[in-house]
Amino acid sequence: MTPKYLKQLCLEQKAYATPELNDKIYLHFKGFSNIENLEPYTGLRALWLEGNGIGKIKNLDQLVELRCLFLHQNCIEIIENLDALINLDTLNVANNLIKRIQGLSNLHKLKTLQIDHNYLRTVEDIAELAQCQSLGVLDMSFNHLDDPAIVEVFEKMGELTVLNIMSNPVIPKIANYRRTMVARLKKLAYLDDRPVFENERLATEAWAVGGMEAEREERMRQKDEERKAHDRNFEALKKMQEAARLKRAEKYGPEEIDPVLEPKLQAFRDEMLKKIEDQEETSESDADGAVSDAESGKTKIETITGAEKDLLESIAFDDQQQDILNTSDIEDPVPVSNDDESCAKDSMAMGDIGDNIPDLEEHILPMDQAVNQPKKLSVHAWGPSE
Repeated sequence: MTPKYLKQLCLEQKAYATPELNDKIYLHFKGFSNIENLEPYTGLRALWLEGNGIGKIKNLDQLVELRCLFLHQNCIEIIENLDALINLDTLNVANNLIKRIQGLSNLHKLKTLQIDHNYLRTVEDIAELAQCQSLGVLDMSFNHLDDPAIVEVFEKMGELTVLNIMSNPVIPKIANYRRTMVARLKKLAYLDDRPVFENERLATEAWAVGGMEAEREERMRQKDEERKAHDRNFEALKKMQEAARLKRAEKYGPEEIDPVLEPKLQAFRDEMLKKIEDQEETSESDADGAVSDAESGKTKIETITGAEKDLLESIAFDDQQQDILNTSDIEDPVPVSNDDESCAKDSMAMGDIGDNIPDLEEHILPMDQAVNQPKKLSVHAWGPSE
């Protein structure tokens, strides 16, 4: 970490060649083992030293304007030589070899401390946190804390609002862990991976006073309050709608609930509604018919439609007429009028019907055979021309 190399890095990062003018510098993942030659950079407010091989915190006394110091993923064992950084706001020493928290009591403006993935174990290892009254965000996850007495240290931190101690052996050892932490840390707004809302805090405080029954009553009270608030909002909306309706009525006159239509439009609407009702009835009847057919086991071939029935009836009627003609005698001819004579002449011109009677008789069955002769009809034999 030579002055020449630091200057070169500043130019590569599009910063100033003059050290005093730079307010941030990125020195992460460079393989540095020592912190040195940073004294001219007195204007620094943020310093990144992440991912190096640094084993000791030193040579930072001149950086009095420093706000953010990132030293995570190094080989640091002791937190030291930070007393001169009186304006330090954020310190990140995660993923190091730290076994005890120290050297932070003089940092009165320190608000965020990230010290996860280290080797903190007992309550004595974190006891100095009680002197960090300005500390509001504390991440101590993935350590080796196993003493439930650490809650007492957290209670003494008056401004602690965010706490993360996930993946520590101490959590199962604290009875009713989340309730206990929320009830004892009065300003806690975020615990581990979840926020602490106001309703949860009220219920937890009730639990701390009266147990589960008190917590249950508090939650019921909250639900009732939410329901009442919803009803109030609904009533307010109804009043707004009514006020708007009255205002519109004053400006445009009263509204007609059922508009008056002209006779033609009224008749057209009634006709359309009637068609819709008929279609619904037809669809229902078709559905009922399909169900009845499925229950009786009939197929489409066995089912005779109404049109087929009419055709069978017409054939039977023609047979009856033919029988009447064959059995009845011809009586005296009726006098023929002039019109009938003209029709007769036309028929004579077309040919004498009497001459074809023997040919017709060949195709007429006797009466007894005609009655007993079965009439075989094939539904599927009928073509479009038939």
